[in-house]
Amino acid sequence: MRSRRNFIKVSGMATLGFMGLHQWIKSPAQAATFASAAPGYGPLLPDPAGIINLPKGFTYKIISKKGDLMDDGLFLPGAPDGMATFAGKNGRVIVVRNHENSPDSFSNGAFGAQNELLTKVSADNFY
Repeated sequence: MRSRRNFIKVSGMATLGFMGLHQWIKSPAQAATFASAAPGYGPLLPDPAGIINLPKGFTYKIISKKGDLMDDGLFLPGAPDGMATFAGKNGRVIVVRNHENSPDSFSNGAFGAQNELLTKVSADNFY
């Protein structure tokens, strides 16, 4: 059934579709203007150390690497995939990391390649 309500609905959907299509068919001049006005921090600059490219004005500091000895006497595990920081006492920062290590591979673990540091942790602390 044709009705005014149906006409408005269909024409509104068509209008929205063409509005989105407009973004895909810009002229090269329009596209260049849009690209230069895009939000962000600018292009990534090559890192001389080859670790991570960052925009101008950004810096990084490596706080630890896989295999570094931690203050608990264990090795920093490999395969990190998540991290969070929390305020600690006396202005210190607590870093908590998650590592995607496989239980059958010790090469990335905190206890050493042969689990030689396993006895440094009480069995009560495992879960």
